[in-house]
Amino acid sequence: MTNKDSSKRPSIDGISTRPRRGTVGDFKNPRPLSTNPINPIELGGSNYHRDKLEQKNTYNEPKKLSRHELRKDKRQRRRKKDSSTARRVKFIPNFIFNHPIRNSFVVVLVLFLSLGGFLGFKFYFAQRNIFDRSGDGAPALRSNLDPSELNGEGDGRVNVMLIGIGGDNHPGGQLADTIIIASIDPFAKEVAMLSVPRDLYLNVPGFWSTRVNAAHAIGEEQSFEEAGYPDGGVGLLQKTLEDTLDIPIHYYVRVDFNAFEHAVNAVGGVVLDVEKPVYDPTFAWEWQVLDVDVGEQYFDGKRALFYARSRLTSPGGDFDRSDRQRDLIVALKEKVLSLGTYANPLKIADLIDAVGNGVKTNLSISEILRLYEIAGEIQNDKVVSVGLSNGEDGFLSSSNIGGASVLVPAGGNFVEIQEFVRSIFIDGFIKDEAAAVEVYNGTNVSGVATEYASLLSSYGYQVVKIGDTTSKDYTDWKLFDLTGDNRYTRQYLEQRLGVIVGPRSELPVEMRETQSDFIIIVGSNE
Repeated sequence: MTNKDSSKRPSIDGISTRPRRGTVGDFKNPRPLSTNPINPIELGGSNYHRDKLEQKNTYNEPKKLSRHELRKDKRQRRRKKDSSTARRVKFIPNFIFNHPIRNSFVVVLVLFLSLGGFLGFKFYFAQRNIFDRSGDGAPALRSNLDPSELNGEGDGRVNVMLIGIGGDNHPGGQLADTIIIASIDPFAKEVAMLSVPRDLYLNVPGFWSTRVNAAHAIGEEQSFEEAGYPDGGVGLLQKTLEDTLDIPIHYYVRVDFNAFEHAVNAVGGVVLDVEKPVYDPTFAWEWQVLDVDVGEQYFDGKRALFYARSRLTSPGGDFDRSDRQRDLIVALKEKVLSLGTYANPLKIADLIDAVGNGVKTNLSISEILRLYEIAGEIQNDKVVSVGLSNGEDGFLSSSNIGGASVLVPAGGNFVEIQEFVRSIFIDGFIKDEAAAVEVYNGTNVSGVATEYASLLSSYGYQVVKIGDTTSKDYTDWKLFDLTGDNRYTRQYLEQRLGVIVGPRSELPVEMRETQSDFIIIVGSNE
């Protein structure tokens, strides 16, 4: 074999192996670094040379190691380094590193820390898009609540506005096609869900009268920093519903179609006990048509989304769709709780990935965890699900305004609707104390005590007696607390009437034998 071929390895089965690498640069002719004892620092702290230094104080020329010897040396130095690290980590007991299962422990620890960091980064970036803290929150979520924190009737509940929009990839993507007010009583462990139909015709504060679903779109197109609606569409819709329904709305959660679909998939789908069949050929995907029979049915994300959106083939149209949406929310809540999502980091990661930028809320992390805790204690039979409709017993009627088909209050205004909403959103503190209230007319105007007693009853007060005072010259309203046992009711009534509780000595003689908790005397000043 010639010299030219001697540098190559013989071929194996016709395959030529890679030639041996040649030496590079000055390493072809290595020179001694020094004739003096080696300084380990100058050599980068090499354990190998430090060991050689202990055996020999002079160093003439470094020994050229074979490739096998270099790998062996590298393994030895790595073992020594690992050993020294174990000695330096004082907060971990030595038996862990000396125990036969130490490798398993270290692997689990590394995976745990890596997962924590991974979720931390995921959550950091996700929360910048999802969470929008701009409100004062709900007093009912706070521990050791003081009555002075309550602003009025309704603060004993947690009212959350749930909004569903199409999103950027859908026509009319900023219209609020789904509007549900979920009102939670954290003390009685009850929930009332109210669907607001998208075609409800009302006044949008600062703008004009239109369908309620347009309020969100208007807010998204305008800037409301100066008008006091920094949240854009959700802020304007929140203000619109608060004024229309006469209830406080503490939080909002807005979800687009994609986020809803992915969230359902992230928890493995949901199961519903369907009462009415749905067949809608306008919704089709992957050679499937939306065809839902009665009985228990499984819904993945796509099927659940179409089931929630379908209305054209339903006898009740949008009202039937609203019923299905509330059913899906309850089913999704049950599935999330059954999985123990907030105790499972992987499930949290899945949900963060699922919702992406498709969710916006003003709930804080602590408030979400508190609501999750409350939801786990609420049984399905404690969930009231209602909707405003134009049915026989409904509060709405169909109308045509400007060529558009809309829904308007059957009574001509929203007073009856407001009373109905308050009757299902009764304040938890008022209901819990159940104080007995008497209302008396102290004026010459007949019927004012009855009218005011009816208003109080709609807020959940227990009005047990309505009457007239002997004297009819009461100008100012009067409030008397006869027991002092109901501090929340007292707080609410003082704020409502704009007076403080009067001394018992001012109470008319004929009323002093009552067994009720509060007495209100209606005056002529409004």
